[in-house]
Amino acid sequence: ESLCLSAGAGSGKTRTLVEKYLQLLIDEGRDPHEILAITFTEKAAAEMQVRIRRAILEIIQSETDPQRCGELEEKLMNLGGGWISTIHSFGARILREHPAEAGIDPAFSPLPEQDSRILWESAALSAILEMADRDPAVGELSLRLGLGMGGRGSSLVSLMMTIKSQFEAQGRRPEIGFG
Repeated sequence: ESLCLSAGAGSGKTRTLVEKYLQLLIDEGRDPHEILAITFTEKAAAEMQVRIRRAILEIIQSETDPQRCGELEEKLMNLGGGWISTIHSFGARILREHPAEAGIDPAFSPLPEQDSRILWESAALSAILEMADRDPAVGELSLRLGLGMGGRGSSLVSLMMTIKSQFEAQGRRPEIGFG
């Protein structure tokens, strides 16, 4: 069973995800490691974990059946083994658990966001220059937006970064093709 929840800021996404998580965990008897919850930010993932822990503790406090209390306490203890994270943390966890299969160094570390942005901007500029070599219209547009004459082409790179962000928000990866 899958649920994809997409809505604007402040619309109750975290609340809804917490409710669905608790339904799966408590009502349907799932274990935390069987549930994958991906949020956009680390802050939202942390908030989700706090809310889930708080809700389980409240249920335990009101529960009168000792066996049920024990089951809930076990779920609470196993919550840390669950999958509540950002897509980046989820990917990093998969890679850390299976480095040989991924062909990477087990001691890898994700690129810091600022370094990632610099690397992406460099790749974007390289792509623009290559496209400009192949298509005079791209070269002309690049010059108009400041790529030439020692400029960094900030407008063009900014546009490419916006397009990249829009694709990522839709769960897609932008592909740049060269004709």
